[in-house]
Amino acid sequence: MTVTIILGATSPIAFEIAKLEVQNCSQLLLVGRDSYELEIRKKDLDFQNTSKCEIVTKTIGAENLDWIEFLNTFSEVTRIYCFIGALSSENNGYLNQLQDIAYNSIFPLKFILPVLKQAKNSKQAKIVIITSVAQFIPRPFVLGYGSGKAALSFAIQSLMRSRELRNTKIYEVRLGWVDTSMSFQRTLPAITYSPYRIATLIIKRTRGRSRAVYVPSW
Repeated sequence: MTVTIILGATSPIAFEIAKLEVQNCSQLLLVGRDSYELEIRKKDLDFQNTSKCEIVTKTIGAENLDWIEFLNTFSEVTRIYCFIGALSSENNGYLNQLQDIAYNSIFPLKFILPVLKQAKNSKQAKIVIITSVAQFIPRPFVLGYGSGKAALSFAIQSLMRSRELRNTKIYEVRLGWVDTSMSFQRTLPAITYSPYRIATLIIKRTRGRSRAVYVPSW
């Protein structure tokens, strides 16, 4: 049985990943904070589902105790894509910046680590965690977001070097400019890609030997 989990499944790129994965797995788990949006995504996927994949939605909050119990109902998770993260629309105050740092580093790890614990004995498991090139751009409007992604990136690199997880394929995808609402019209047409194009590149680039990849790569 092939089980794919998409964390942050309501984001545009994550939904494009889901549309590609639904044809290649036995169970597809859509995880996010907004139950209404998750159900909309599920209905769209049900319409496209020609492989009889079972699609399940799971709403998560700030705590992950329920998430751990939920994971234990599956014998093995084959793939997980983590898209948890956001750029505050009002990122001017220090409080918003601190919230961005926590939400883009601590919050994803709370849900990734239990998956890694379950997947560590499986040579088939693949974990794809999304960060951003914003971690390399010291600009005020991405201070909190970029710092959070930098912290998450450091944690991922440490997990990759863990002897306990040596059989688990962990990938860090450092996203560039994508045409979504998060870009706040700061797109650069020559290097801005659509969510669908980014999704196909993520799947393609996480099949190779390199574990830290840039999407798109220029």
